[in-house]
Amino acid sequence: MKTILLATTLSLLLCPVLHAQKYAKGEILKEIRCEDDRKFSYVLYLPSGYNADRKEGWPVLFAMSPSGGNAGALKRYVLGAEKNNWILAMSIQSKNGMEGKRAIKAMVEDVFDRFHADEKRCYATGFSGGAREAFLLASAMKRNIIGIIPCGAGGEPSGSRLLAYGLCGSSCFNRWDMAITFDKIRTKNGRLRFFPGGHSWAGKELCFDAITWLNGQYLAKNGTPAEINAYSKMLLGEIKRKLENDPYFAYEHASLLAGIKKSPAASEANKMVVKLLKDPRIKKYIEGLEEMDDFVDEHFNTDIMDYRDNPCTSSQKSDAKKLVATYADTPLAKTIEGFGKSSK
Repeated sequence: MKTILLATTLSLLLCPVLHAQKYAKGEILKEIRCEDDRKFSYVLYLPSGYNADRKEGWPVLFAMSPSGGNAGALKRYVLGAEKNNWILAMSIQSKNGMEGKRAIKAMVEDVFDRFHADEKRCYATGFSGGAREAFLLASAMKRNIIGIIPCGAGGEPSGSRLLAYGLCGSSCFNRWDMAITFDKIRTKNGRLRFFPGGHSWAGKELCFDAITWLNGQYLAKNGTPAEINAYSKMLLGEIKRKLENDPYFAYEHASLLAGIKKSPAASEANKMVVKLLKDPRIKKYIEGLEEMDDFVDEHFNTDIMDYRDNPCTSSQKSDAKKLVATYADTPLAKTIEGFGKSSK
């Protein structure tokens, strides 16, 4: 009897390792069936460095779509996941409605059973209705979900430790919703970034920014030396690679890295920040970001139903036009243009 119990126990302990060995790393796997409920499945991405024998578990980003997940939707997160060593899982059946909620639950449980995930270091993301599901999942799994990346829709923030990096098209009809949601999230816990376009997913570069920011916030407080060193090497390499052609990216990410005091690259990153702040382009960029925040606060942090009653007021158009003229020579201009257009 003892032998049977021991064998069973060992089997359970080794289960995630044995399962994980079946799956390729560094590529999107289009359908993984949930073992406990075969009608549900998900798209999976294991970073190239994934190793089930590592002492620490691997962070996981759970993704949801209002119309069901697929490899194309997950692809936008791969750059960020690969660089930050996160597992990605997107529910294929995560459509709006109760069946979608059951699909999400089945996905989460299967990932926890099958892979060497850090169950206390998980994240949630989604677009539109999927973004709302990310908020709901964070509320239901407060001990597991520590950060979210909602795109194109807001929700009710839950828990004082929840981090949020919001992404929204500048002419999206949910820009009011997003502004009001992020007004409730303390500044140090959240960032709301707009991009040119309407109600749509953000691109891979912004998803990289979101994942990298969330990862940096965690590592600054709780990262192991090995994790911080790997992150620092990765991010410093990205900053140096883009420094000449994209000083705005370099400034944003050098500032992030400089804030991780335990990082061996913090001092070098801080020197980069000091140097970049002397660049007139960066000074104007920072001013533009601040003015965009003021614009959003004035015109969108109002009432969630304003998208119906007043899709674009005359003062909104006028203020946006002035900002576009002021920041025409920065990467912010196209985004600001959307602020002055009717929502879509």
